[in-house]
Amino acid sequence: MMDKDALPIFGRDAADVAWRPTPELRAESRLAGFLRRTGERDLASLQSHAAADPGWFWGAAADEIGVTWRTRPHTILDASGGPEWTRWWLGGGLNWAEAALDPRASRDPDGPALTWEGEDGEV
Repeated sequence: MMDKDALPIFGRDAADVAWRPTPELRAESRLAGFLRRTGERDLASLQSHAAADPGWFWGAAADEIGVTWRTRPHTILDASGGPEWTRWWLGGGLNWAEAALDPRASRDPDGPALTWEGEDGEV
């Protein structure tokens, strides 16, 4: 179990928070779903697993948010050359325009594809 003080601030409780979700809301949250899908029992175990195996975590996170790969990577993280030479998403192919636009277009085919806003606030 990870020491509570080692958790990032979002993983800590505090006495003076403005709002706390109900147990029902916590159980229905995206984080709770992610914990279930990864098999982790709580945030501390997820954070421990992520620290021990960042490639596992970032692969699971990319799957969780629905990254639409053209070609799925065969390796998420390769740190064999040392941390300063870490390589990510080896073998993966991603079309940024498709990844950004296709999910929105499939949800709302007749909606706007792009909204421009100028420095003066004109849209």
